[in-house]
Amino acid sequence: KMCIEISYEFIIQGLYMSSNNKQTLKALIAEQERSRVLDKKWHHRKPEKDDFSLAGVDIDKLCGARAIHYAKCEKRAEEILKEMPSEKSWSSISLGWEGIVMFLLCIALGIYYYFVGTPTQAMSVVVTIISFGTVGIYVYRALRAKAARKQEIKDLQQLRKDVLNEEFDDESTYERIYGFAKALADYETWQAIGKPAYWKDRSASEVRESIFGLFATAGYEPDGTYDEYVDFLAKIDNQEVAVACPGSKRVTRQLIDGFVDEIKDHELTTGLLYVFGKMEGNASSLFTKNEAVLDGVTLKLQNVDEVMKIISLLD
Repeated sequence: KMCIEISYEFIIQGLYMSSNNKQTLKALIAEQERSRVLDKKWHHRKPEKDDFSLAGVDIDKLCGARAIHYAKCEKRAEEILKEMPSEKSWSSISLGWEGIVMFLLCIALGIYYYFVGTPTQAMSVVVTIISFGTVGIYVYRALRAKAARKQEIKDLQQLRKDVLNEEFDDESTYERIYGFAKALADYETWQAIGKPAYWKDRSASEVRESIFGLFATAGYEPDGTYDEYVDFLAKIDNQEVAVACPGSKRVTRQLIDGFVDEIKDHELTTGLLYVFGKMEGNASSLFTKNEAVLDGVTLKLQNVDEVMKIISLLD
């Protein structure tokens, strides 16, 4: 068992120790969502380890130790779960010596009646008392066993909860590491989105998440929807607008009409369409100077230059 546990720890540790500090940070950076609010502090300055009191900290080693700690906690929690008895189990209930004696007396009296014949009234009363006594003892023991089992389950559930919530000894340092990774992610995002080429190479989902995050950073209060064409709602200069982000995806007339219909469903009158690719002829012909009015809804085409304007306002 000791060999197995050592091997388990060695494997977990090996997975984390096989990469250097930079690669560990890359993994943490990759966890950050594109739709998050960006910290303006890292718009033009790259964060350093000293900014988070991490000078001299072996990030890779600490992350590996933390992973081992929580892997062990999960393993212990699984073992506790396996030990958990079933609340409906009756296997642990017994009559006890008192019940067994009374049960044997019932059997003996039954055999006696069989050979002797009709029992006397006194004997009938004795048998009845013994029978009820046997049943009473069993019920009492059953209830007591059930209560004990419930308590055992409750104790094991609490133990499992405590094991899963057992905090890593150096969690505060890890939180600083995570903050450092988030700051690096913000810096790298600022550097990327500030280049027009970045937006032209993104998928529609990437554009949607990045624009959402940019709006959140700018204080436009974006609110996601479950619509097919409207990606999210936002409030710009106290006016609520609908936003669609096809990005480099080809824009069709069907997309335009669907966008307009959903804007009307939200009882709004303005829609922003972030388009970085081509539009079909019957879609582009609707717009004059990047603006169109369809069924009382004003659509405004937003190109990469409009995105750059938002970013410049956040400087």
